[in-house]
Amino acid sequence: MNELHMPTFPLDGVRLIEASAGTGKTYTIANLYLRLVLEEELEVPQILVVTFTKAATEELRDRIRRRLREARDRLVRGALEDDGDLGTLLRQAAGMPEEIGNRLELALADMDEAAVFTIHGFAQRMLTDHAFESGAPFEAELLGDEHALRRAAVEDFWRRRFYDAPDADVAWAAGEWGTPETLYTQIAGLLGRDAARLLPADAVGEAARLAERWQTLYAAARAAWGASGEAVAETLRASPALNRNSYKPKTVETALDAFAAWIEDAAPVPGRLPERIDLFTPDKLAAATRKGQETPTGTLFERCGELAELAPRLTRARRAALLAEAVDYARGAVDEHKRARSLLSYDDLLTRLDAVLASESGAALAARIRARYPVAMIDEFQDTDPVQYRIFSAVYAAADEPPPASSASAPSGGAAQLGLFDGIAEPDRREGRSGKAESGEEAELAAANEHSEAVSNAAWASRSRSVALFMIGDPKQAIYGFRGADIFAYLAARGSAAEATYTLGTNWRSSSALVDAVNRVFARREKPFLFEGIEFHPAAPSPLADAGPLVVEGVQPPPLACWWLPNGGDKPLGSGAAKAQAAAACAHEIARLLGLAATGQAAIGDAPLAAGDLAVLVRNRYEADEIRGALAAVGVASVFLARESIFATPEAVDLRHLLRAAAEPGDTRALRAALATDLLGADAAALDALNRDEAAWEIWLDRFHGAQQRWREHGFMPMFAQLMTDCAIAHRLLAEPDGERRMTNLLQLAELLAEESGRRRGFEALLRWLDERIADPDGDDEQQQLRLESDESLVQVVTVHASKGLEYPLVFLPFPWAAKPFKTDEKPILFHAESDLAACADLGSEAREDHAKLAERERLAEDLRLLYVALTRAQRRVYLSWGRVAGAEASALGWLLHGASGIAGRNDAALRDELLALDGGAGRLALLDLPSGAIRAPAPPLPAVQQARHFAGRIDAGWRVTSYSGLAAGHGERAELPDYDAVAAGDTAAPARPQRDAFAFPRGAQAGLFLHALLEKLDFPEARGETLAQAVRAGLALHGFEAEWQPAVEALIGRVLDTPLDESGLCLREVTRADRRDELAFYYPLAPLGPGALNDLLARDGALALDGERLAFNPLRGMMKGFIDLVFRRDGRYYLVDYKSNHLGDRAEDYAPPRLAEAMREHRYDLQYLIYCVALHRHLRARLPGYDYARDFGGVFYLFLRGMRPADGPRLGVYRDRPEPALIDALDALFAGGERAA
Repeated sequence: MNELHMPTFPLDGVRLIEASAGTGKTYTIANLYLRLVLEEELEVPQILVVTFTKAATEELRDRIRRRLREARDRLVRGALEDDGDLGTLLRQAAGMPEEIGNRLELALADMDEAAVFTIHGFAQRMLTDHAFESGAPFEAELLGDEHALRRAAVEDFWRRRFYDAPDADVAWAAGEWGTPETLYTQIAGLLGRDAARLLPADAVGEAARLAERWQTLYAAARAAWGASGEAVAETLRASPALNRNSYKPKTVETALDAFAAWIEDAAPVPGRLPERIDLFTPDKLAAATRKGQETPTGTLFERCGELAELAPRLTRARRAALLAEAVDYARGAVDEHKRARSLLSYDDLLTRLDAVLASESGAALAARIRARYPVAMIDEFQDTDPVQYRIFSAVYAAADEPPPASSASAPSGGAAQLGLFDGIAEPDRREGRSGKAESGEEAELAAANEHSEAVSNAAWASRSRSVALFMIGDPKQAIYGFRGADIFAYLAARGSAAEATYTLGTNWRSSSALVDAVNRVFARREKPFLFEGIEFHPAAPSPLADAGPLVVEGVQPPPLACWWLPNGGDKPLGSGAAKAQAAAACAHEIARLLGLAATGQAAIGDAPLAAGDLAVLVRNRYEADEIRGALAAVGVASVFLARESIFATPEAVDLRHLLRAAAEPGDTRALRAALATDLLGADAAALDALNRDEAAWEIWLDRFHGAQQRWREHGFMPMFAQLMTDCAIAHRLLAEPDGERRMTNLLQLAELLAEESGRRRGFEALLRWLDERIADPDGDDEQQQLRLESDESLVQVVTVHASKGLEYPLVFLPFPWAAKPFKTDEKPILFHAESDLAACADLGSEAREDHAKLAERERLAEDLRLLYVALTRAQRRVYLSWGRVAGAEASALGWLLHGASGIAGRNDAALRDELLALDGGAGRLALLDLPSGAIRAPAPPLPAVQQARHFAGRIDAGWRVTSYSGLAAGHGERAELPDYDAVAAGDTAAPARPQRDAFAFPRGAQAGLFLHALLEKLDFPEARGETLAQAVRAGLALHGFEAEWQPAVEALIGRVLDTPLDESGLCLREVTRADRRDELAFYYPLAPLGPGALNDLLARDGALALDGERLAFNPLRGMMKGFIDLVFRRDGRYYLVDYKSNHLGDRAEDYAPPRLAEAMREHRYDLQYLIYCVALHRHLRARLPGYDYARDFGGVFYLFLRGMRPADGPRLGVYRDRPEPALIDALDALFAGGERAA
């Protein structure tokens, strides 16, 4: 291992540079670039720089440009004797200062032509610029991703494989996977990894052989059962040789019944055994044989033993075979689909270039690429994979050979591999995924096609310069295995370039104390990153490491701070409790620091500590939510940054519903789904209210019809902007605690959809594209990655993956003990073979358990690398938490602190001692107790107050839409909502009663909503038995009630339907669908109305004595609206019904007339039903020829559902009234303006 010294680093050959965190990787690349321009006299288009993301290409291009400019400016000033790398590099440059200056000026002028690409951009440029050599299609369309194609291919495989398959195969597939979506989920990671070696190698053949063996044994067992079944049964039932504790009569009969059904099955599922077949096996019989007795034997027992042994092997083999078939079919189907349509994915760019370089014409193409780019620098090389590595290994194989004058004179044969790829197995196929494309890449690739070849072969031949390949990265920061990066490809490269490996050893990011602390953490183990080839070399602090120290309350705190999480007992602390404690401690400390900073007691150098200086690193969104909730609780605002896809957010799903309604406004279900989203905010009650409010429903219909027309005529964005305004979406979202985050997500989605709408015609095409992205979100796509929701200096909550490459003065790592050990379930096991480092996928081999251990080792190794990334983001201090937490032994920090023996058997004192051993008395670690006491972060300064404009217009406040609720509440503006259950605030839970009956059923709006919906759904005459049971069961589940309420609700509904409503015996059970209207909505005009006239009329003619209570509301005019629960017809008369689920008591007598009258007065239900009566009166008068109120109106029933009993008739739970015709006429006239309205 060589320490890299920039002025003397060789500029030829193949060299590996390992740049630990904070050691200046990008700075090194910029300096190497400068040296290539100054010393090798290379022009900018000749130097290839490859990285893995679009954002990284822009950063590298900018840093290189700045370094060239700095060199040019230094040269102009004549400051060549200054200390530092730049002065040294300028002094050793070849030529006179004027010549050097010209080279720098030319390089700066050419920077727009700099060959700084993503790996996919480079591959496409090579394929298109050398189309004849590569055989690349000229008119191929670039495909953003293949997820939708892969899913469709798996669905097609499922159809072909099972739709016409034997019943036994269908039953087996249904039991194993259920749906093609489950199958797709299990193999999705293999459809882009053709390099993965599938195990077992001959899964299909092995399954066929085992299935044939199974059929032979099964047939033999069936024959033996037919010949000796009765004797076998008698042996199991009564043999004195068998211990009856193992062969209990009930157990034996169960086993015999199951065995008989299984052995006589016309279509048995291969590998599936009957219950308790072990009772038929020789091993079980031998184990249960009494001492001194002879074990029962027989052909059937022998066959059953063989079947029992074979079954798990066959089941595993059948699964593996099916998975292998599905993978092979899906890969082929996707390839054929792309070939037929001239499509190329980003991965295809790499695999095609790889294939061409390995072909007979590969040497010629490699030579031409070397001629064009004699020097290549591969950034972030730890994130490479086998295909990418093979490409550069092939191109830069012949380090000193100039290219031929033309491709015709090129030597034949494949390119040598420099020995670089000796450690990586070749794949069986070339079409696999080789890495994830980055967002925004299509623009880069298009620009790449316009870039002409800058170096001619003649120029090359005249200079005969050597070739160089610099691979720059840090294996300790290889954390992107989930997106195709392969650390083992890096290890192979490192092994081949062992003598030409260099390190950057100075940490320019962190304080000297923190550098030492991190060194101590990873130096505890001989191989802290588990694998050979990933070494840890302690970093050295820079000379400027301690400039601008962190000072809190006058002292410089230790660089590591760790909260101890007490478990409070013998058992480990649960992870949920640990997360809550750690999150609260983290938030408390952040609030404390910000409070101190506000008073000048917390600073970094001369600058007060700011919220933007603090970062909390988490593994996923769930941990982020925990932290952000804790921060909000102490008044600290935060932002969230993650490499997560915008299409994986709730806003994406909500927007899909919104756009579906805009595309199909006539689809009632789609519109209701849109209304139920958080974007439009309609809850169940509001949706239910719309059922009864035709005018309100028409408003929404008109709004979405308008959106559809605007979308069609003006495009997506004008439609979206109008919906945002019309529906007050921004106002609604920003009122939420995480409103900025949600609003940012929504606007980002809109931008992506607007951009995509230019490439797709029609609503359906765009919606299908959105559906595909939601089904397969890609967090690696830069365009899809979540944006920061605020530019303010706020505390940053960042995933560890997103933090890579970033730095923060203070870092909080609250959950370092959280881990997810590898689970050996039925999914393929991805691992690397120890023999040749080849990527493998175990679909169900005999060595599955051993392979699972390898996968777990790789999981721990990647977690160790993630921990390294997290700890090295900080400049001044890192906060952790630790303790005896459940599962901590599987974590990276647990392994580093406590080794392979883990935490088991250690008490808190031992664990604390091992933690403190990190410090060794050096003052690097502060072990903290959890904070106590309430705290609140200081409020941020208020923004300047803006003066609202003065409104000089006039608003007619008198005209409005009102309802019973508005008049009774005293203001007349309240919207009409179903008053399902009048209860005190918060009184929604069921009382503590031992029985489950109508009185104990939960109270509140949700209970009322459920009972109303149930009664609306039921066909009263048919609502019995299973019909009623199914409706109740579905309703309970839909509205979130426990299934245990089923009997009570069924009984309640039965009583409601069968209770006579009057002395004639009239009951709801007799009302058919044809004679009823549920949730009847109404609007009718309302003339100017004041409380005086209405109060006088009710006091004079109303049915209830109001004890002096009078209505008080502002005079109004406009429209009266409402919803009548039920109107039914019987014997030519029309009746009005309102269901009340109010809880009036726990005894039947609590629902007697006096108590009902009291409830009616309390809630002014008399006003409600009089308003309803006027509505029905006007409706019948308009629709019923010869209508006469006295003859045609039957009356009002207010049904207090909990108290109704058929035996008690209308005496309990039924409030009845039939307002006098004069009262209804007077109200009708009053509402129409026929009487004094004041």
